[in-house]
Amino acid sequence: MVNSVYGKTIENLSKRDSVKICRTKEELLQEVSKSTYKRQIIVNEEMVIVMHRRTIIYYNKPFYIGFSILDISKYIMYDYFYNVLRKYYKNHNDLQLLYSDTDSLVLKIKTDELISDLKNLSSTFDFSNLPEDHELYDTGKKSKLFCFKEEFGLRPILRIVSLASKVYAFQIACCHNFKHHYPGKCQMSSPNIPDANNLEGNNVFFEDKLTMKGVSQRAKNKFTFEDYFRCLQSQVSRRTVDYRIQSKKQNLSSIVIQKVALSGFDDKRYILDCGLHSVPYGYSLHSNKCFASECK
Repeated sequence: MVNSVYGKTIENLSKRDSVKICRTKEELLQEVSKSTYKRQIIVNEEMVIVMHRRTIIYYNKPFYIGFSILDISKYIMYDYFYNVLRKYYKNHNDLQLLYSDTDSLVLKIKTDELISDLKNLSSTFDFSNLPEDHELYDTGKKSKLFCFKEEFGLRPILRIVSLASKVYAFQIACCHNFKHHYPGKCQMSSPNIPDANNLEGNNVFFEDKLTMKGVSQRAKNKFTFEDYFRCLQSQVSRRTVDYRIQSKKQNLSSIVIQKVALSGFDDKRYILDCGLHSVPYGYSLHSNKCFASECK
């Protein structure tokens, strides 16, 4: 189901208004005197738009589909993490949840036998996006429901910075002497990454994948992974200038807006003393100390 169709299943119909266009003084006085009157928009001397609360609301959208998708998705994600992965990696330090979304998990897994582990968990994975000569490549479960797909085709993730919901950045390794190389998008320079020395070969190439909610693609192209990383370390917000076409009082105009693109502050989560990890507001804390192995 595409997002545009899914969005209609969770549309809040009670937020819709009734609209009346008035062209005479008598029409306007009649409309504003109604008990459902909310506000008015003066377009020009000859036209006023009057907004009313709707007296009758027809709940003709299948909202039961929308909230069922949300709840079932949460159940699937939690069930997979706690009842499959957590039971497989019994040592808590070997499995860490770094970030989660509606249908995805970003995990940090410590293991010496990754391929063997994935084979043991293959019943829950779709390996159709791997190179055809990879030993795990399999199209048998391609696009199968409730199967997980490794987003980057098992390429090593060098670094990840997650500042807030829908605002995160990946730095993905792309080494030329890996057996399975993905050409075309790798940058021909070596970042200052401590873990890069652990990768095979001397030349480490990388690709950045950036996600930034509410910012146009043109503005997002001006940012790099290092901008996310500096924002995390310094807790200093980064603004961007964006250009948009806006309709105001039925008139179209081009505007320039300045908005916060990256922020070290998360209004949904409490940042622990380490400055890297966070917990949801309302989470029961005995102290602000982070107990992650790398922060002790």
